[in-house]
Amino acid sequence: IGCLKCVYDHLTEKGRFIVDVFLPYTNLDESWIADENVNFETTLPNSEAKIKRTDLRKKIDVKNQIIYADLIYYITYPDGKQETIVEELCLKYYYHSQIQRLLIENRFTICAEYGYYDKRKIGEGSEQIFVCKK
Repeated sequence: IGCLKCVYDHLTEKGRFIVDVFLPYTNLDESWIADENVNFETTLPNSEAKIKRTDLRKKIDVKNQIIYADLIYYITYPDGKQETIVEELCLKYYYHSQIQRLLIENRFTICAEYGYYDKRKIGEGSEQIFVCKK
């Protein structure tokens, strides 16, 4: 809330504040937890390194709406060298009505809201993007 107050205080009258929060695909509960799952595999055109990214859904705190997951990158270089990079995530999640209410309670006017960067409707994409003003 302190961050939103700071943004509001620094926003000019003609300024815009855009916030993007991922959209939970359903009401999240313990069933969100899952074993490692492949997200994608690709080869980088410049280096020919092969990358496989997986996610591991480790834990969820339903009461505080926080998910704990790892994004794991398996990299194989052309010379056969392998590297694994683990990005540990701890993400607070908000449902649409919650983030909307949070913005309004912090005096923002919501000018537009989108479900993805191509401006599709909320609920039709994986994001919650809000364009706000004072």
